[in-house]
Amino acid sequence: MKILHYIPQQVMRETVNEMFTITLQTCLQRNEEVQTVRSMKAFRQALHDVTPDIIHIFGCWNLTAFKVQQAAHRKNLPVVLSPMSGLMPWNIHHHYLTEKFPSLVTYQQKAIALADAIHVWSVMEMQEMRKQKWDERIQLVRNSTITGDFSPEQMAEQMVALYQKVIDSNTFRLMTDREKLAETLLLRKGLARDEFSGQLTPEDRQLLASLNEDSWRKILIHAADEDIMPYVRHGAEELQLAGINTPTDGVKRFPQKLRKARGDLATTELISKNPITKSIIDNLRVDEKPSPLEMEICMLIHNLYHTLAASKSLAAHPAASSSKAKAPAVLSRRHLVQTYALLRFNDYDEDKLQRMLHRLKLDRFTSRLLTILDETFLMGEGFSPLPLIDDKTTAHLRHSLFMLHIQ
Repeated sequence: MKILHYIPQQVMRETVNEMFTITLQTCLQRNEEVQTVRSMKAFRQALHDVTPDIIHIFGCWNLTAFKVQQAAHRKNLPVVLSPMSGLMPWNIHHHYLTEKFPSLVTYQQKAIALADAIHVWSVMEMQEMRKQKWDERIQLVRNSTITGDFSPEQMAEQMVALYQKVIDSNTFRLMTDREKLAETLLLRKGLARDEFSGQLTPEDRQLLASLNEDSWRKILIHAADEDIMPYVRHGAEELQLAGINTPTDGVKRFPQKLRKARGDLATTELISKNPITKSIIDNLRVDEKPSPLEMEICMLIHNLYHTLAASKSLAAHPAASSSKAKAPAVLSRRHLVQTYALLRFNDYDEDKLQRMLHRLKLDRFTSRLLTILDETFLMGEGFSPLPLIDDKTTAHLRHSLFMLHIQ
């Protein structure tokens, strides 16, 4: 594991902090690759030279540390933050009006919410952080330099376990483009019902054959998150890929900041309670006399559109939504798979479906969605009920799906 520590100079001014960081690094370096930086310039250089798996930032009340955290976030690198008792009440209240309050408002509270995990080194600190409710992802790894019954080796072992837990909790962010493509290829093969829809090029097969255990681990964890595991597993079995047996049971993870909906979207009732939409549906049944399948497609696309609209708001503020026990579940990749399969492998009146979607004002949304489905599953215009649209709004749709960890 490649670990990058950012330790501001001010952190090392306190003896307890200095002893902790030195002891931790000494033990970690016996089995892991650890590098320490103390400036933004050195951090940027390390990102280029090392390509770390995880970033660990020590201390708080440091604006540069927050900028380091933001830079790591832009690179999709997970961050563990150790306040080192800096957010205990007596530290917050020290120079509160002149220093701490302005820092809290401008960056410190954001830093806690943005972190992928908060490391605390005492039960008291854990209790205090839970009271603040700024971030639910809190993990205790005691400081062996002030705890007599806890060895430095145990501290390092538990810290590595925390790092792995954070990595496994952020698989989509850490997946490479090749790994994301591999998941799509497995999906395509697992969904196939004819030779064309499941076709893979020699390059595709070579990519899947080259996946290592770490890549399979990320793909399988993400597939479980997105509720597409049966399709991925079937695709791997069709291709006789042994990697599908990579163990992921019992993997320790933090609760996901975006809670994904399980199962398929409804196709027989509307999510929206808008009376105008209900009236349009009732009129469509009379005017178009659609088949049950055509009605299901319209219902599904309507529900997907509204679930996506609600999901985008939650994706924009994942830290806030994760703290709410009753936050609604968001769109998953399974819902795109459901839409693709319903449109690709069934017979329906395309002209009638176009008219129905037009009256529901969902025709252009559907055309943009079909563009993305075509990119992902090679749907082909011959199997598309509407002409494909690839414009700026389609690009926004791609971005929304990416923010939801779908594409």
